[in-house]
Amino acid sequence: MMMTSCDKEITMSNDPPEPIAPVQLCDLVKTMYNENLEVNWCNLLHIDTSLVDMTTVPVLYENQLVSIGSLGDPGENQFIYFYDTEDGSMITKIPIKPDRRTGYHLERHENYLIASYFSSAIEVYDLNTHELVWNYERTGNESNRPWINIVGSEIFIPLFIGGLPYSEASTIVAFDIATGNRRDIVTVTKSELDGGSPHLASVQIDTLIDGDVIHYFTVSRLEVDAIETHSLWAYNETQQEYLWKRNELDEIIVHNDPPVVFGDAVTVIGTNTHTLNKYTGETINSVDVAGDYGWSAPQLYEGRIYAKAAQDDLICLDAATGDLIWYNDDAGQFPQNELTIYKDRIYYSGFQETLFVFDIETGEELYTEATPFRGGRFHIGGQVIDPETDYMYAFDGFRVMRLELLR
Repeated sequence: MMMTSCDKEITMSNDPPEPIAPVQLCDLVKTMYNENLEVNWCNLLHIDTSLVDMTTVPVLYENQLVSIGSLGDPGENQFIYFYDTEDGSMITKIPIKPDRRTGYHLERHENYLIASYFSSAIEVYDLNTHELVWNYERTGNESNRPWINIVGSEIFIPLFIGGLPYSEASTIVAFDIATGNRRDIVTVTKSELDGGSPHLASVQIDTLIDGDVIHYFTVSRLEVDAIETHSLWAYNETQQEYLWKRNELDEIIVHNDPPVVFGDAVTVIGTNTHTLNKYTGETINSVDVAGDYGWSAPQLYEGRIYAKAAQDDLICLDAATGDLIWYNDDAGQFPQNELTIYKDRIYYSGFQETLFVFDIETGEELYTEATPFRGGRFHIGGQVIDPETDYMYAFDGFRVMRLELLR
């Protein structure tokens, strides 16, 4: 049988790479048998078969599959890669400035691609032309957090003020996606935390019945030789005052991910889940869970919240009441930074280099699959599913592939 480019033995060498065609489709000759996945096509991520560490969950736009990757260690020799969803050919790649820290988060809004880099920059590209529209650069006194939240036509993100990790303040700002115009919303200073350094990592925005716009965010208080504490605050942008504060709510709250707002409730997850009344801050429910090493970004889907811990825990909560619907304490470790929820399945991959699939109603593990090709591994870059075709697009460190989910 003929071996395709994706079936080549992956080797690291200083010798010049063997020339290959720009695209060679898979003929379904695989090095592993996968009962639950079928390869529709695959292509090498890089023409010389170098390892490409994809660090962001990919996004889809028309015929484009987009992700940020590093040739080498994360954050080194980075590019934004654009692949054709029809055959896996590389459309283009955009080099990222060497002073950028690791690409962390990609989002799409209409024809705009928003890329954030850990504490170093935000960039916005036109997906039709692949040209940079605008960018935010950190200064000596100010740097961005990595998680962005898009509401309407704006990006919402906290900024650090002062040196890290013991910053002087944190400010929630909004950038217009099309123009980059900035407006500052609220600043939290050390004086509000009795001298502790305020860390804000993400923010959720909600509009109340009366039209007031509320920003829900967690605040971690850092101080030398002191125990870190985490609070949840609600700021009314319309009235320019706090709606409420719940101080020292938990020892750990996963503030890299925004709170989840549903109905009259707002939920955050730490060592416990905390579901509060979004108008008053009063506790609706709290459930003891084992997630004290961090969680993937909680996903709101059809009135339920799904979250995966860095340990083996996968949970499902009622988003309105905070009740625990199901709990799986044997669901694999270290997920990517987002779960993929599609139809009646939950998908994730991570440092165990395997794709995990769970039943959304029960939390039962349905199957796990390794990458079909020699030398590859499903990793933290994750995967994305196109709802129009049901195809999954994934990376395994050396290849980009389109997969048919057989069950």
